[in-house]
Amino acid sequence: MGSIISKNYGEALISIAEEADSLKEYKEELQSLRDRLDKNQELLKVMDIPWISKKDKKEILRKVFSSDGYIMNFIELLVDKNRFSYLEEICEEFIDRANEKLNIQVVEVTSAVELERKELKEIKKLLEKKLGTDIDIRTVVDRSYIAGMRVKIKDKVLDNTVLSKLEAIKERITKVVI
Repeated sequence: MGSIISKNYGEALISIAEEADSLKEYKEELQSLRDRLDKNQELLKVMDIPWISKKDKKEILRKVFSSDGYIMNFIELLVDKNRFSYLEEICEEFIDRANEKLNIQVVEVTSAVELERKELKEIKKLLEKKLGTDIDIRTVVDRSYIAGMRVKIKDKVLDNTVLSKLEAIKERITKVVI
């Protein structure tokens, strides 16, 4: 659950996106921003260094992110207000709210290995047909699964992993032995 700060900034950004009739575009840009931040944790550490001026931090961010317009202005505002450390949370808050407004179902797919883009497209197409709605796939890699995948849709879980099958076999053996 996000903080009050991330909720407030996320909601403000939702209002701006809706006013510009660009909710989907903002969402895509913030997803990309979140993914780049996730892969570049060093940037977050640099932005927390107090002796680097706000001007220099903004310059670094302009070089790292190619965003123009409202998103870059928003990022710079966070630097000015000493709120940059909340950016990941704000992105998550915005994406969650945008998904609600755009009627997009979030599906978490966990697998033992990184899924290829083609595989994800096939999974997305299949799930959208089955659910009758647009979906947003979030992927997680968990090497303990050995093989197969686990799909979580709201409170439903479809588990087709080798790990779950091994655990089921272990449970059956334990019941027979006892």
